[in-house]
Order: sequence, then structure tokens, then C-alpha cells
Amino acid sequence: MRQAIGLVILGITAIAAAEPTIAFHGVFTPAKSLQAEVQQALSRHVGATVLVRSAGKTLLKETYGSRKIGTADLVTPSTLFRLAAATKPFTATAVLQLAAKQELQLTDPVSAYVDDLPIAISVITIKQLLTHQSGLPQYWTGLERDSPPQQPDGESYYTDANVLAWLRTDPELEFSPGTSTHYIDTNYVLLGLVIEAVTGQPFEQALRALVLQPASMPHAGFLSEAGFKPGERAYGHNRIAGVSPLPAEEIHRFLNDPTVQALGPEAAGALVQQLALTAQGYGVEDQSPYSRMRGDGCLYASIEDLEAWFVALETGVFDDEVVQLMQSTLVDADGKHGTQYENRHSYTCGWLRDKVGDEFRLTNPGATRGFGQTVQWLPTSQTVVAVLTNTDGEWEIDAVGEKLLRLVAKEIAQPPASGN
Repeated sequence: MRQAIGLVILGITAIAAAEPTIAFHGVFTPAKSLQAEVQQALSRHVGATVLVRSAGKTLLKETYGSRKIGTADLVTPSTLFRLAAATKPFTATAVLQLAAKQELQLTDPVSAYVDDLPIAISVITIKQLLTHQSGLPQYWTGLERDSPPQQPDGESYYTDANVLAWLRTDPELEFSPGTSTHYIDTNYVLLGLVIEAVTGQPFEQALRALVLQPASMPHAGFLSEAGFKPGERAYGHNRIAGVSPLPAEEIHRFLNDPTVQALGPEAAGALVQQLALTAQGYGVEDQSPYSRMRGDGCLYASIEDLEAWFVALETGVFDDEVVQLMQSTLVDADGKHGTQYENRHSYTCGWLRDKVGDEFRLTNPGATRGFGQTVQWLPTSQTVVAVLTNTDGEWEIDAVGEKLLRLVAKEIAQPPASGN
């Protein structure tokens, strides 16, 4: 739904209430209840994009806001967001593709592919990494946040190589492999290294060949990937301590600036929204020392990429064996480790699994500095809800996805007519 230029005038009220008005620029017009839920829930985000699918059809593909605060660069369906934990299903799919080709076995120990690991770690199997049964500790418990090494590009951050070097120091395991469960990011960093060893390619290239290209995901990739041009990527945002609210006279001057009003309704609405967020102390906070952990959480993808990914999963692009293993390699959380949220689920390859009504759901919500997302998939009914934002807030966004999923189940029987 395209908003009128009156958004600029209404922006004064929005700023005073600390709730900016959303300017949608989407592809499909959703049911009123679905659209209202999105508008209310995403009001504090600089930019976002939403995908809703059911019965193999896209019902809603909406974008709003901007890629970076202080600009009129609007989010589009091809804008790239960092996926955080939703990277893991792609890493898992690459592993399962290699298993289907008999280039590795899920029962193989990790030491078959990664050298010089301590004895306690060397016996962990590929399946135990996939399903969070390894007992490995979180890598950020051994890599200090405040002192990441400087990398060849001049920036300071940790890489998979730093994680491997730390693992070789023989950190204490939380439990013996295979005896318990705990959702641990280190598992998927190590799986990325396994993929490199098996394919003889950098992880980024291997994932592209095994998953991204077959799924026809044209925009997705990694900032660390040689030759990858992210184009219109979103930048992350968060509340930053010490930022002072804007004075009222500056807000008034901005809203009446002819340049702003000449931008058109969508860009002007996005800037009004940003102004309200800036007044609340939001600013760019885009990378952390751990934002380059490839197999774990730093894939960038657009909502168009995710749409293509689920179409591929639904239409036989990947072998049935791969999709079945992804959905049904189940290990129940035993509740001894991890969060209450994690322990309500079973672990499968790259996903957390639970039930919505009588149907099982796969999900992996996450946040990484400046970004929050939820991706929820009900394979039986081919229902998908994905929300990507460039403002930090994992659990808030997951709750939005939960509400949208239930609205889809209850209220959307047929796709609405497309329109603006």
C-alpha cells in the first residue's frame, strides 16, 4: 500500500508519540488483519521486509523503510539483510548435499576432515554438530569481544580460523558428545570448515555451488566472499548510548524542508520514520567482532532469495533425501542445557522443530548486531513466514512471526489480488 505525502505532516505526531508511521511499498496487498499486524509490530525498525507463503503461493511480499538511517535509500525485495541464525539451514543443506553424493557420512568424526583437534573434540560426529549434541562451548566464551585481531582488510574481527585455533587449545566440553543437547554456534562454524575440507573450496564458493545456485538465489552471499558485490545491502541499527534526542525546532525544520517533500511519498515517509528513531537514540551499529563467522550466521540474503529458497525446497530442486533429512533428523532437547525457548524444541539439521496445531514447524530465529529476523516454515502446508529487519531485536521479531503465522492459518484461505 502506497502512503500519501501526508505522511510527512503526520510525522510530527509520530515523532511525538515515538511511534513512526510505516511507508509500505510492497508487491501484494495482504488481508487487512495481516497488514495491520505488520504495521503495528514493525514500527520501530529503520527498515524491514516480510514474506508470507501458503500452499506454495506467495500471499505477501512487503518492504518498508530504508536500508540505512539518514538516507532515502528504500528497502526493496532485493535488499540484502544479514540472516544471523537463519544461515544455519543453508550450511546444513550443504552438508546434506555432500552426504547425498556420498562425499561424507553423517556418522563420520569431525577429525576425518579437520586436523589437529584435541581427542575430546575429534570424536564428535557430523550429525552431532548438525543437531547440537557436540558438547562444544560457545566460541565467544573463548574469544574476547574487546580484542579481536586485525585482519588483512584492516578491520578487526574474528574469523573461522580464530575459532579453530581456539578449539585446538582443548577447551572443556559442556558434556560428552551425544549425551545431551545445547544450541551452540560453534557447531556450525566447524561444519563450515568440514565443507571446505570436503569440497576443496572456500566455504562461500562451496555453499554457492551446493545450495545458492541450485535454489536460484541471485542476491545472496557473504561479505568475505571474493568478488561478491552486495549492492543494495541493509545496514544494521541499534539504540546507541549517549545519543541525545533531536530538538523540536530541528524536527520542524526537517519536516518542512522542500527537498524532503520533493522526494515522494515513500522516501519522505521513510525519512520521517528515521527521524523518529533518531530522536529515540537509534544509529548505525552494523558489525560485531563475530559477524564474519561464515557457517554460523553471516549469510546475506534478500526476501526474494528466501522466496526462491522455499520454492526450491517445495518443488524438488533438492533431492527428497536431503529435504527429508533436513526435516526429520530429530534429537529432542533434554532440558539440561540451553534456554527455555530452545528446550521447547527438537533439533534437526539447521532448524529447531516444534508444532503449530497438528503440523510441525521448522524455525531458527536470530539476531546479530544491528539485525533481527525470524524464518518459520511449515513444510506440510507449504506455509512460510519470514521477517527480516535491520534493527536489533531477535525475540520481538520472532513474536511477530508467530502472530503472522497464526493469522495466516486462521484467516487467509486464498491469495488476495495483487496491487499497490
